[in-house]
Amino acid sequence: MKKIESILFIIVLGVTILTPSILFLLDIQFGTSCDNNYAGTNQSKLKQQAFYLFENKFDSTFAFKNNLIQQNTLVKINLFNASPHPEKAVIGKGGFYFYTDQADRIFDNFAKRDLLNKQALDSITNHWIKDYDLLKSLNIDFKHAVWPNKSSIYKNLIPWNMQLQQATGKSRTTQIIDELLLKDKSYPIIDTRPILIESQTKKIYHKYDTHWKADGAFIAFKQLLPKSFVANQQYTKRNIAAWKYDLVQLMGFCDSKMFPENEYDYMPINFNPKVSEVKTTNNLYFETYNPQAAEKKHLVYFGDSYSLDTQFRTFLSWQYDRVTFFRTQINMAAIKELKPNIVIIGNVERYF
Repeated sequence: MKKIESILFIIVLGVTILTPSILFLLDIQFGTSCDNNYAGTNQSKLKQQAFYLFENKFDSTFAFKNNLIQQNTLVKINLFNASPHPEKAVIGKGGFYFYTDQADRIFDNFAKRDLLNKQALDSITNHWIKDYDLLKSLNIDFKHAVWPNKSSIYKNLIPWNMQLQQATGKSRTTQIIDELLLKDKSYPIIDTRPILIESQTKKIYHKYDTHWKADGAFIAFKQLLPKSFVANQQYTKRNIAAWKYDLVQLMGFCDSKMFPENEYDYMPINFNPKVSEVKTTNNLYFETYNPQAAEKKHLVYFGDSYSLDTQFRTFLSWQYDRVTFFRTQINMAAIKELKPNIVIIGNVERYF
């Protein structure tokens, strides 16, 4: 009997150890659609790429590690309505997920713990006004937009323990905007927070993602344009495949299909954009070209994932015949080299 038990133990142990290797060699995904990349945490001593990838995959799938993580995550979310990683994302009212990762300064921004003293406020605003004056001297139109955090839109859906930690008074973003306009009333700030907060009943942000939906992006986009341009363009909505929700992934679950939400994008009706995209060899920026654009102008845009990873960037490429996108802060050297007609900065609150 003991001999049979020993044999069974050896067989089970062998299957557990060898299965990840076999699945990797056959290029089979088991139990998850996740692209597990542990390059940042597992520094292999093996220099050859093939062995490095093998070790990487083996470490991440050893003994059905991913499957156990996924099941543990599902139990915590569905049974206890709790986040497995509250330091990265939490579950609010109505099943809305909220971003809390302090590495991205999001919670301090929400709780108003990142307020600025007079010296810091002067340093930021004086620098921006200096850039604005330089752009005016170059005859370049300029707009500086701020997009609200998801937690600013859905304050009533935030977990009660987070609400208790939010201080009263001005936020960091409001501090900066007030100081900018105090020093220069002409500074072209576009604060989309009020209109997006008013539109919250339209579900303008994703339930399981930190970004806005197409509706939110479109409302923000319209704030950048003359009303005549917006009125002349008509759109329809089209259902699209499921979004890859970042907050679901932060909680440790990779398959977004388990968290269904109706998704759509906008499609033009009375105009026919012909957009082509070109990336630079150094990947510092990418450009779109559209000969059918409403405005025959070159736009240089500096933004973050709210602009560059959503349909917002598509709206800009439909509007301007050439758009240069940077995922950085404003770069005056690049502006002088590119010589655009328009420069726009667009950042979500926590990066403002």
